[in-house]
Amino acid sequence: MIIERTQVRSNPEDLPGLRTLKQRFSNLLQGQWLISHSLPLGFVFHTRMNKAFSLPELLFTLALLAVLSSFAVPSLDRLLTEQRSASIINQLIMRIEVARKQALLRGQTLTLCPGQGSCLGRDDWIKGALLFVDREADGKMDASDELVRTFPPLDASGRIQWRSFGNRPWIQFRPNGLTPYQSGRLTYCPSDGNPRFARQVILNTAGRTRLASDQDGDDIVETSKGQPLSC
Repeated sequence: MIIERTQVRSNPEDLPGLRTLKQRFSNLLQGQWLISHSLPLGFVFHTRMNKAFSLPELLFTLALLAVLSSFAVPSLDRLLTEQRSASIINQLIMRIEVARKQALLRGQTLTLCPGQGSCLGRDDWIKGALLFVDREADGKMDASDELVRTFPPLDASGRIQWRSFGNRPWIQFRPNGLTPYQSGRLTYCPSDGNPRFARQVILNTAGRTRLASDQDGDDIVETSKGQPLSC
């Protein structure tokens, strides 16, 4: 018996699997792909990202931001307070260095005292300062003395104390840049009295300044005697 083979040529467009694949590929190119077998009926997968937020997503984001802000605000307040303390003490150092430099340049005795218009008490440094040629070297600005510079009040709500040898309320430099044996310290304390934000500049008899530092790592700087700074 002879079995005749007959080759059947089918049109590729008539194949069901190919038609389905072609339709899905067409939908994918248009940005949508309808999945009818593995997902519930009517579920449409969008290839384009939806830019809007749903209500649960928005509430979750707001809650997360609130939690993060509760941690960030105290740190930011501490940073601002530390920067304010550093700025004030640096301005005090700058004024002392200007006074010493002018005494050297002029070859005269210069006095730096707290106040505006006239010299005030030793705890009034926050109100500004006067630098003048002190011809009598008595710490008082007389009519014969020459005003060299006026420093504005410091932008701070705390207080600044000056304590020195001889209990003088002013700082004086001789023509050679030395003090008249007048070592001392300027201490800044914030308005709340928190010693962690207090700062101190130390002046020696040679007219040199240095910042008091925190040697034991407790966030409170120590005085020249190694004692924690207090307000």
